[in-house]
Amino acid sequence: MRHVRSLGAVSVVLALLAVACSDEPTAPVDADAGVVAFSVVGPQAISEAETNALGAAFDRVDSYVVVIVDAVTEELLVDTTVGVLEGSLVHDLRIAVPDDAFERTVTITLIAYDGPVELYRSVETTTLTADGSGPIEVQVEIRYTGPGIRGVVRDIQGASVGGMTVNLIRNGEEIVDAVTTEEDGTYLFLDVSPGAYEIVPTPRQGLQVCPFRRDVSVTAADEALLANFVATEDCVTRVLVLSGGDFDDTGAAATLLGADQELSVSTFFHVNRLPTLDFLDDFEVVVVFMNGLFDESASLGNRLAQYVREGGNVVTASFYYQGRSDSNLGSVGWGALELLDPFTARIDPITGEGGATYETVSLDPNSVVAHPVTSFLNTLSSESFSSGVQAKADTQVLARWDDGLPLVGYRSGPAGQRLVGVSLFPVQDPTISGDVQIFWHSVVRWAGFAPPIEG
Repeated sequence: MRHVRSLGAVSVVLALLAVACSDEPTAPVDADAGVVAFSVVGPQAISEAETNALGAAFDRVDSYVVVIVDAVTEELLVDTTVGVLEGSLVHDLRIAVPDDAFERTVTITLIAYDGPVELYRSVETTTLTADGSGPIEVQVEIRYTGPGIRGVVRDIQGASVGGMTVNLIRNGEEIVDAVTTEEDGTYLFLDVSPGAYEIVPTPRQGLQVCPFRRDVSVTAADEALLANFVATEDCVTRVLVLSGGDFDDTGAAATLLGADQELSVSTFFHVNRLPTLDFLDDFEVVVVFMNGLFDESASLGNRLAQYVREGGNVVTASFYYQGRSDSNLGSVGWGALELLDPFTARIDPITGEGGATYETVSLDPNSVVAHPVTSFLNTLSSESFSSGVQAKADTQVLARWDDGLPLVGYRSGPAGQRLVGVSLFPVQDPTISGDVQIFWHSVVRWAGFAPPIEG
């Protein structure tokens, strides 16, 4: 039997060595000057299963990725990969860091890999202060992020919910495993064979769990999936309306959605700061669009892709598609989010531009597929600000305009994330008529799926 190490039997030392930013020759750096020595620990609330998983994972590590950014400006300071010897008792990482990184508050992300497979990670924010007297010792908390299904249950204020049973169900009825959330609300299923599953927490008396289930699909034994839940007295879908560009239409979009009592709507308009991942994680679904191209759309899309990785759901709307890198409008694109979204920009053969037709289109009633998104969709017309997209090969199109182009469709993520595309501007406007409001409510409710709706 293979011995499984405890966390106390392993060690990672990350040494950050200050180097000058200029090309001028510099004097040798003192071996202890500007060195940050990290010791690795597990969190206070951690299951025996995660402890064993971390110990076993340590033996498999062959490389680390270390990313250091300024915690205030998000300036990238370090992004490097360091190889280590598998099975070592100590992983000693020595990394050159620009000398202007010191005296800053930085966020350090440390990710351990076995080949392409992530095993565990740590994200710590600290102030680097090099006084030349010796190494700076920082204790970092690692969490298992390797193969399996994991997640966390929190209440509406973000507090951890421990002691709740979470069931792993296959074929809609067979409970193949059940675990209890730890004090910090986390749970973990290991050694999950490929297949389709449901993750179903058992609510406590007086509480609901939102969503009431998550559908997950394990495609390979080394796949890692994340499925989070919120425990609350009354499930509502928390929606973030997010935009950027020349005009701030987030308020108009929020007004369109705000009449639905099952939606709690907030707004964020990108000016000069990205929304943090912690901020985004407070919402079941993000509705993203733009009115005017802006160069920060790529970094915003990268952040939203991280949000989806954490289990988040995204609805894209006009003119998101003009902001895609394939719109032929000179946009920088939406970064990693373009790999996840349902629609690409369709290039108009006359104008040579993509992302909207600026022509009057109406719903093709014969194209409507029965689905919660289309339950109340009977008529819809738009004089402009619509159409102009193409569905990706694996996108399920639920309705089309009368020009044959998609109106609404979706893709699913491996942990049940819902990525919905709508080729329509998300506001009430005299140029848009028909079942506008109830259609958007159906889209956002289904995408966030906090209330127990089917489909």
